[in-house]
Amino acid sequence: MAEIAHSFVEQTTPQTITGSTAYADVSGASIGSGSFVTGAKYLLVIMALVANSNANGNAGFQVLHGSTPFAESERVIEPDAATVYYGYMWFTVWTAVSGEEIKCQHKTVASGDTTTSDEITLFWMRLDADLIENTDWKFAESSTDVDLTTSPQSFASVSITPAIATNWLVLASMQGGTTTLSVSQQARLVRSGEAASSEPETIMEAEDAANDLLQHALMRAFGLTAVSNTFTVEALLSGAGAAGDSHLHSAIFILNLNKFRNHIRQFILGT
Repeated sequence: MAEIAHSFVEQTTPQTITGSTAYADVSGASIGSGSFVTGAKYLLVIMALVANSNANGNAGFQVLHGSTPFAESERVIEPDAATVYYGYMWFTVWTAVSGEEIKCQHKTVASGDTTTSDEITLFWMRLDADLIENTDWKFAESSTDVDLTTSPQSFASVSITPAIATNWLVLASMQGGTTTLSVSQQARLVRSGEAASSEPETIMEAEDAANDLLQHALMRAFGLTAVSNTFTVEALLSGAGAAGDSHLHSAIFILNLNKFRNHIRQFILGT
């Protein structure tokens, strides 16, 4: 079994930006364009820890291809306390463009603050050379800008009927807009078909309704048989008033883990 093309870049030294309300590149947090084959499809997964020096300030983080931001990648958050780090995770399936690198940027919202980004990891894996789309992996996204309510609404969704019993990794995300401090956004990964579940789930509340932009990240591995399964990003609101926040973007990615030799060996040996 040939190795599926993949790699990652890490920046484990804290990187700071002070007094910049515009996004600027995070040093050492990029994947050069030479890593990609033009026109090929790649899974991108970016993770980081982000903090702000002011408990009443904001830290922003986003990912770009070339000079163009992935709009759905942006997260802006006001911390509960100064220097408290918040986890960032975002993923997409990207078709490589000639000369475009993948890079991270960060910013402050108030001019006197300092944003720190640390423990940044950028991972890529090629999907179209050794894996078959819609058989070994699937990706879907929804950019429906809609107000959330206390009733669950369904967004990005994929379905799969495996040929045989296999194990699958499912990644899901939702970017939520904020308008009030009295509402909690709930995003969850819902499975239906062969079996039903609604976990994992994330619950977040804005600290700065005017500036916060929330990112929900969910992941889970499932054992599937040769029966139809559907995975969906579902979102709703809770709290006083329970209105105003919105779904801006969601995505879901599924991957057949049995395509990986080490996974198959561990499954057979039970280790």
